[in-house]
Amino acid sequence: MAAESKPSLQTGLRGTAPMASLPCSQPNSKTLAQPPRTFEEFLLFHNLDDWPRFPYMPEMDARPLVTQFKKDYPVDTIVKYLYDKAPLATDTISHLENRIDECKIKAHEHAKHIFSLESKNSVVDDQRVPILDQGETSASEAQEVRRKKKIKIAAEAVPDSNCKTVENFRFPGFKLRNLTKLPNHLEPAQLWDSVLKTQAIRGANVKILKKLFISEASLAILQDCFWWWFLHKFKPDQKEQNHFFDRISDSFVALLLSTPSYIKDPFFQMYPDCLSQAIYITFCEAFPESWSRFDDQFKDELMDLVFQWIRGFKPRKFAWKEWNLGCLGKTVRKDSFHASSSSHMKLLPKTRRRS
Repeated sequence: MAAESKPSLQTGLRGTAPMASLPCSQPNSKTLAQPPRTFEEFLLFHNLDDWPRFPYMPEMDARPLVTQFKKDYPVDTIVKYLYDKAPLATDTISHLENRIDECKIKAHEHAKHIFSLESKNSVVDDQRVPILDQGETSASEAQEVRRKKKIKIAAEAVPDSNCKTVENFRFPGFKLRNLTKLPNHLEPAQLWDSVLKTQAIRGANVKILKKLFISEASLAILQDCFWWWFLHKFKPDQKEQNHFFDRISDSFVALLLSTPSYIKDPFFQMYPDCLSQAIYITFCEAFPESWSRFDDQFKDELMDLVFQWIRGFKPRKFAWKEWNLGCLGKTVRKDSFHASSSSHMKLLPKTRRRS
């Protein structure tokens, strides 16, 4: 009876409900299937105390290793290995540079012949008198042609020689192959020289600095900057200004490349200030009756432009007060400074007025 009343393990399992159907023993499959949503859950899920793990090396002195590395692999050995295993072919670059130099020389030679022919032709055209057919014209008609040509030349020369006001001056126009001449028959070399006489240039490189100031590129910069500023202030013409600006850029690159490296810093530190002075006295010389137009604001704006073009930043305010305007008036023609010498003295610092 005891055996009959005691169910076997097999019959007991069969006679009862499966354990999976019991609510108390059912595992939470949904919670196990979900990935960790926070960093803490991630650490708990993977049984980690921190993540990621950083490989900490024991403290050690690296100097012996560096010394040993230098002994095992000296610099000469590394250089020789790189030279043998990874050579840098420079023959192609050297050949290309030689070809470029040859092309520059040839282009320069051709340009000299072309410009010399054009200048000769222009001189011949200016001096040529129309040769008329004797069968169709008389001597009186030929004389009339000569007279008209003289009148035309004289009429063209009047605006340049007699126009002393900036408002009435007629802009001659940009010339691609030749620099536009300064008004009132001014020469850029003389203007530069008048500015340099007021500068306290000392040292062993004085001659080199002066040669750079009156070099071909520097003279071109002065002329084109004058005309660009003239158009900008008095006769705006963006197209012509762009032409002048492009040539100013080319001339500045030529000046930069022709300047020795050991003197570049001192030269280009003083160049924008000297260029501003040269442009200013060019306006005073070219248009003596318009001197009142070249006031403090004119000088401030001029210096701001030149400094930003060359050095990339504006100078300090009223930097033009350090110009020795009295000496500038003595070095250039006195007629343009005659009526305004007292005004010049008002603009000078107090220390210089006494002198």
